[in-house]
Amino acid sequence: MTSWRPIPSVVRSVLLAAGLIVVVATPSHADWVVSPFVGLGFNGTTNFIDFENGVRETKVTFGASGGWLSDGLVGVEANVGHIWAFFDSRDASRGEDLVVSSSVTLVTGDVLLLVPRAILRGSLRPYVVSGIGVLRVRADYVADVLKIDERFVALALGGGAIGRLTDRTSLRFELRRITNLTRREHDLVLESGRTRLTFWRASVGLLVEY
Repeated sequence: MTSWRPIPSVVRSVLLAAGLIVVVATPSHADWVVSPFVGLGFNGTTNFIDFENGVRETKVTFGASGGWLSDGLVGVEANVGHIWAFFDSRDASRGEDLVVSSSVTLVTGDVLLLVPRAILRGSLRPYVVSGIGVLRVRADYVADVLKIDERFVALALGGGAIGRLTDRTSLRFELRRITNLTRREHDLVLESGRTRLTFWRASVGLLVEY
């Protein structure tokens, strides 16, 4: 296991650009929102040694986001998502389980670019989202001496849509691709020894405005 490293300059530049977008695109009206969600994590790829070949399997994910959405183009939020048993496999034919427990947790700060409400007049509101944050990857194995516990700077890119239910509630559908940006050496990594992890997350949530 290696120590945490400073955020790369390219990531700092992305965060600064996102902040400038938010400052320049000041909305005429914005609502504070919270949005718990459930969904699926799927199609994962990694060069960590995947003892049970479980990374590519579809897993349940859950989490929540909170921030504000404007009537115009821009919204910002903090987003937290978690997947249990990320490296575990449900294939009973393998015999003994090698993974005791595993998970991935993603915390990001996001910028959303939305179709303005004035254009769609309350119908389904599409958006694209980009987020930078921290991805924690954990796995404990039967041998006890083998363990993954790493934190990476991660990038989340995707899109979705918000569909109005009432004056204060909506359904939110979203798809994101998550990948780690920082790479480092690890004993349980194949190929070049530089850590790599990517997966997709599809979710549906209830968005509540305040």
